[in-house]
Amino acid sequence: MIRLKTLLGAAIFSAVAFTGANACSISAWSATDSVGVVAADSGEAPAFSRYSGRCSLRVVGAAGAKYVQDNTPTNATGFKARVYVLPSAAPLVDTGAGGFVFLARDGAGANLIRIALTGGNLQTTVTGSAAAIPAIPVTAGRYYSIELEWAQGAAAPFSIKVQGAGEATPVVQTTTTNNAAGVLKDVRLGLSANSTGTVFFDEYDSRRTTAPGRLCRGDATNNGLIQGNDRVAISNEIAGTLAPGQPDATENGLVQGNDRVAVSNLILAGATCN
Repeated sequence: MIRLKTLLGAAIFSAVAFTGANACSISAWSATDSVGVVAADSGEAPAFSRYSGRCSLRVVGAAGAKYVQDNTPTNATGFKARVYVLPSAAPLVDTGAGGFVFLARDGAGANLIRIALTGGNLQTTVTGSAAAIPAIPVTAGRYYSIELEWAQGAAAPFSIKVQGAGEATPVVQTTTTNNAAGVLKDVRLGLSANSTGTVFFDEYDSRRTTAPGRLCRGDATNNGLIQGNDRVAISNEIAGTLAPGQPDATENGLVQGNDRVAVSNLILAGATCN
């Protein structure tokens, strides 16, 4: 496994101490190639909705594009990635025709993978796709994991897997692509020009071989299990001490008493991570 980069999680958003002053940062992203995003666009809970750890990235739609750029997929012929996305309401997020919340490009700057958010749907377009990829509905104010698998080649497989809002099973869309000469050079997360609304991004992880997979929903202590001490960690966060894992068991961008209830229900159901 070659792990290209993990961004927007506590491992990259460095801090002097977990309970210390806000030390969230966008320094892990390319300062040269990122556009319209500044340090103030990253922050910690509760002011910023986050899925895991303490920090996330908040991008507000505007006339100009706003995005961070990951340049670590150097001539990648295989790409697997995961990112958590929360589209806010008022106004509803809309990237418009040809817009994006996620964009992967080749060395010439041509789009390889583009995910737009419009009309309450995630719409994915892949260069060389043998068939159109159906839109995937999402709800404002909910975190969704987006998992992608892409490869270079003739009739190469492509898949997008979207899961959120406590859904037991993901929505999976697949196709094949003809891109024998395609190599992936960079990835952008944010909003294209003339987008409306606000999007939170968290826990972006890209690799060449093994898929990152989803984080453990409700695992507030970040030990890979769903247990009673996750309820305690959620209670502590409500009282003001941030949990290190994934306390937002309802995946609504907030940590509240109903997250304790959701964890209790997971324990009663004998659930493992999903």
